[in-house]
Amino acid sequence: VSLLDYCVGRLPASMVKPGPSGQAEESDLLHEAVVLLGFYCLQEPANQSILCYGEGQALLARLASLPLYYFMDERGKSILFPTILASCFKSEQNLEVLRSE
Repeated sequence: VSLLDYCVGRLPASMVKPGPSGQAEESDLLHEAVVLLGFYCLQEPANQSILCYGEGQALLARLASLPLYYFMDERGKSILFPTILASCFKSEQNLEVLRSE
């Protein structure tokens, strides 16, 4: 959760044209963290259930509230959507969290 917060807080204004190299590295780190979460949840109900819990906003809710780049840009969609699918596949609990977001 802290890694996601760190990276999102330091994203460039435009994900398409990153600013200084540090921002590009943080964008790449966020992309890799999202992909890693997808592999972590893939067909593992115990791992999927972890995404529903957390202090404040659940990790799955944080994924759903990533910048619009992840919902509008083709590269962003190819990073986020497989992770959301892997985390919600056969998980009613995670689907409910997403519906409430």
